[in-house]
Amino acid sequence: MDIATLRLQVDFETDDRLHVKLTDAASQRWEIPQTVFPRPAVGTSHERTANYRFGFVTKPFGFHVTRADTGEVLFNSSASLLNPQFKNLVFEDQYLEISTQLPNGANIYGLGERVRPLRLDEDMKYTLWTADEPTPVDQNLYGFHPYYVEMRNNKAHGVVRALHFCIDC
Repeated sequence: MDIATLRLQVDFETDDRLHVKLTDAASQRWEIPQTVFPRPAVGTSHERTANYRFGFVTKPFGFHVTRADTGEVLFNSSASLLNPQFKNLVFEDQYLEISTQLPNGANIYGLGERVRPLRLDEDMKYTLWTADEPTPVDQNLYGFHPYYVEMRNNKAHGVVRALHFCIDC
């Protein structure tokens, strides 16, 4: 069942790093304790000085991150009338799904171990789970790395844990 009300927290950690956190507004979920996996302290950056811009729409909920200098869209989870096959954000009690829209010919790297070229094939779907299998071609190996980097116009940006952005990292 979909969560009816979400809480959105956006932290401008540095001029090049943004942290977006979506949670259930009515119920607290389990999170890895800070004592096990300390998270960086929120920095002193401000939206006015950041090298990116953050925006969102409420119905259906979606958000986007763009470069401040060019307006180029780096991450967009918002549904589009131009792309009816695009999936909206799904936030349920035991299931989360978030998608982004990438440009044609995107140069994407990351998202775990696999036996294939380093650059990801834009026509394939990639899942973030592990399987302890003996080097299967085009399938997951035993490694979970929820991080990708996209190279575009001689610049890079990365997304980790699906909602943590690093611009020109």
